[in-house]
Amino acid sequence: MAMMIIACHSLSYSQVETHYLNKGEASKLINKPIRTISDVKVMPSFDLAQLEKEDAERDSTASMFRFGKPFDVSYTLADGQWENVEGGRMWSMTFKSEGALSLNFIFNDFHLPEGAELYVMNKEESVLFGPVTKECTTENGFFLTDIIRGDQASILLFEPNDSKGMSSLVINRVVHGYRGLESSVESSGTRTSNNQDVACSPDYTLESDAVAMILYSEGFYVGTGFLIMSADYSFKPYLLTSSYNVDVNDDGEFSYNEIDWAENSMFKFRYKKTQCDGTEYVDSYTCNQAYFRAGWNTNYSTKFALLELKSNLKSKTELAWLGWYNYNYYPSSGACIHHPTNDVMKISTFNYTLSFFETYLWLVHFTEGYGYYGTRGAPLLDQNKRVAGHVYRTIYEDINSLSTNFSKVGKFYLSWNGGGTDTSRLKNWLDPNNTGVLYMNSRRPLGDLHIMGDSVIHTDGSNVFYVSNLPSGTTVHWQINSSYYDGVLEQDEPYVNQCTIEGDPDHEVVNATLTAYVHSGSSLAQIVTKKVSTQEIFHGTYYNGQTTKQINLPNPLYVLPGTNVYITSSNLVGASVYYEGNVTPYTWTFNSTTGSLNVGMPSSPSGTAAIIVHVTTALGNSFTLPIVRASVVYSISVGTGLGQITISLAENDRGIIQPIDGGSKLSSWKLEVYNSTNGNKVFSQEVEGESFVIDTTGWDPGIYIVKAYIGDEVLSEKIVVK
Repeated sequence: MAMMIIACHSLSYSQVETHYLNKGEASKLINKPIRTISDVKVMPSFDLAQLEKEDAERDSTASMFRFGKPFDVSYTLADGQWENVEGGRMWSMTFKSEGALSLNFIFNDFHLPEGAELYVMNKEESVLFGPVTKECTTENGFFLTDIIRGDQASILLFEPNDSKGMSSLVINRVVHGYRGLESSVESSGTRTSNNQDVACSPDYTLESDAVAMILYSEGFYVGTGFLIMSADYSFKPYLLTSSYNVDVNDDGEFSYNEIDWAENSMFKFRYKKTQCDGTEYVDSYTCNQAYFRAGWNTNYSTKFALLELKSNLKSKTELAWLGWYNYNYYPSSGACIHHPTNDVMKISTFNYTLSFFETYLWLVHFTEGYGYYGTRGAPLLDQNKRVAGHVYRTIYEDINSLSTNFSKVGKFYLSWNGGGTDTSRLKNWLDPNNTGVLYMNSRRPLGDLHIMGDSVIHTDGSNVFYVSNLPSGTTVHWQINSSYYDGVLEQDEPYVNQCTIEGDPDHEVVNATLTAYVHSGSSLAQIVTKKVSTQEIFHGTYYNGQTTKQINLPNPLYVLPGTNVYITSSNLVGASVYYEGNVTPYTWTFNSTTGSLNVGMPSSPSGTAAIIVHVTTALGNSFTLPIVRASVVYSISVGTGLGQITISLAENDRGIIQPIDGGSKLSSWKLEVYNSTNGNKVFSQEVEGESFVIDTTGWDPGIYIVKAYIGDEVLSEKIVVK
């Protein structure tokens, strides 16, 4: 039996923790034997004065803050040192760059097997980044580590015995941090410590847990961004920032390269002190990679960029998503939470009503603290701690001069409709159901909640659903998106906070959305959804060499010999797939990013041939797609006229289209029509011949689904009855 496995990471990556500890404690957290470090890779010296001169010239006009000097290198696992330890083996490599305030690294071709763990630790063993596991790595193998304090750091990799030789790693950049952090004096002679640590403002703890430092994919630029709530309470990891953090040359265009660089960035949350004026730091979270969703950076715009992180952050109940207003008003006071340079989180405040400056921008002179390079992209919060805008640019010359120390802030309510398209506004991302909501509050997620229960509705029985990991003290109200028939959904059955969907053999539930509204007290806290159907809910299309058809599992996907079947489905995005069968496909191409699969069905050997594609979706649901070689493939066409619809079949015999006639192999077929609004079956009949006309007089206007059952094959088309 032929079998091929494609190992594809889910497009939702895990996060990596950075621990800040007392000296000498980091190795204790690794919980693996560590040998004495001896081989040290020393980075070359460089002209620091020249870099500082360049920084003094570029800071006022550049986008992201440059804090480091990159060294391009090429080290693999063959260059480090391995040592056998209990349960496996440990690899290590140490780097030193004299006088560095920090070190960070960029990896390529970085992949880990199950059970492997990677760490980065400074010489004092007071900072530990890790463990990085298989779930934390990225699909393209590009990976940024956190910024590690000190001028020497070691990279450690543990491989378990059953995974020896399965790791890969290329270190292609080492970054020497020469400014930023708390100990750095800026070129202007001032210190970022003029801004107050956010830990000194405990009333902003919730809001600060939404703010991230962005480490650009080049590895030596930083900026600020923040998680932003969506009206569907889904806690998708949308991160709002300045367009300057994507459109780095500020030419008004988001080029392919700029988007690629931004999408490969790293995002660090909760980088702040444990207490006001303290010396200890909160353990922070980092995650790699994002999708670019929207941006608006014309001459007259709010200059925003919206990213969606590839990490699922809903399980991190320590994080928060910021609320907002999407209508015009004038904030009377507020604050900005930001990472000036690559410093720990700071807060700047203002205590006056913002006045009109430019149509798209607020001009903010902070009463306490100030914006600085690296602040770009930070949230400006109003008196109710909702987002009024984002800092897109800071002008800083003299902290005592209001005219030369201010921040330009893009107005959130104008970003809402932005440039009027999905890729230049916030509206369709933050209010995907078009509810028209005017504001949202800042919130923490209750956790990574899922609706549990069989996605396939049994027409002759009951399906019970519940929310996994439901926190105590919460309640659930259930809803299905259409009233398919009376009594389809029962609340609090069989137990409180559960629901039951009663199947009915006379009704179909087609691709319905079951929604759980989770309340904490009287407040809506989170919304969770699940697709349910009376048929398998793997949705998509396939082209079988003749026509494009809907996938209707468990029915096979019929394809002609010697042709390709092209499968596209949202279920394939982020999925893993493999095949087995009695033949080997001559073509096998899978793209988990676009959700597309191309399988070539061989012409020989003759006889019955089938390829079974096994799919595990990003959510963990499993499906099988049977692809069967057939000498005849049928297609369906539907025509509409006044008061009637005409359904016609054709067959394709090895690529030659022929009408079905009396000599066809087809003797009869079944025709059904469903009202897609309520799932009711409105027509059903056995049909002979190649076509059939249905009288639609008296039918309700709307969308109907026509299904033709030909043996084991099901063809479907949508029609509109007016």
